[in-house]
Amino acid sequence: MPDTPQTSITTLIATAPNIKRDASRNEPAQTESAPEVVLPPGVYTEHVVLGGPVSLIPRDGPGTVVISVTEGTALTVRADAVLRGIVIVSGDAGLPAVSVEATSPLFEHCEIRGARIETTGDASPTLRHCTISGAVSAGLLARGRNRPHLRDCLFDGIAAEERARPLIRLTTIARPADTGFRVVGDAQADIVRSWVVDSAGPGLLVDDRAAVRLRSCRIVNAATDGLRIDGNAALKDRRLPFDEPTPPRRHHGRPDCAVTGAGAEGVVATGAAPRPATATPPCTTAASPKPATASC
Repeated sequence: MPDTPQTSITTLIATAPNIKRDASRNEPAQTESAPEVVLPPGVYTEHVVLGGPVSLIPRDGPGTVVISVTEGTALTVRADAVLRGIVIVSGDAGLPAVSVEATSPLFEHCEIRGARIETTGDASPTLRHCTISGAVSAGLLARGRNRPHLRDCLFDGIAAEERARPLIRLTTIARPADTGFRVVGDAQADIVRSWVVDSAGPGLLVDDRAAVRLRSCRIVNAATDGLRIDGNAALKDRRLPFDEPTPPRRHHGRPDCAVTGAGAEGVVATGAAPRPATATPPCTTAASPKPATASC
């Protein structure tokens, strides 16, 4: 793979058919079509801004195109773009490697290293078969009113703040530096058939006025509490309003989650959130020798 391709991604997009340029922002503008831009292999040391629909495809397959920066955000997405098999590397852990702003892009088989992906505003990105590693805190930070959809991903932490509504399916959080899933503020998360393994903090933390629905999840070997509920937060045993209409399998009102190997307690609830009278408590735990074990 050549170290640096002769032509930048920005130039390749600008010269692609059917893409008009927004002179005021010096980036691709919105168009009705989303042309495919095939990228030669190499390491592109540039800050890429996608302001119009476009599909970025590595010519030689996944992992052969790398967008790498030492400072700032490597990729900013402001349109319904598609990225497949792209590697994004950042040396600036204080800022997101990828910023998604109020759009609905698709990331497939992408890898993000060194910093997080951050979604803001009304963004609704979809990530499938993606990995994020090396972020200081959460690999994904969802803020604002956005609704990121994750499926079959491997991250090192997920955080939902403000009014974010992440939908998480078949995703593993492996060895996060702090909390595995952190849901705070007025955020609501729907987490199905996902795992948290070897977290340095709680496997799942729900705080403030946040709400989480768990189905078929596992929290394994959290260094502290497996599942912690603080403030006015709550777990839900019913489908949240934004959830998909059909879960992977019927649960007949009983979740089937488990917390095993926690360094402290399996499940801790310190808040005082009211529960509906008809709700079945989504987690139960029995006294057991540590490491703590609980079934939800």
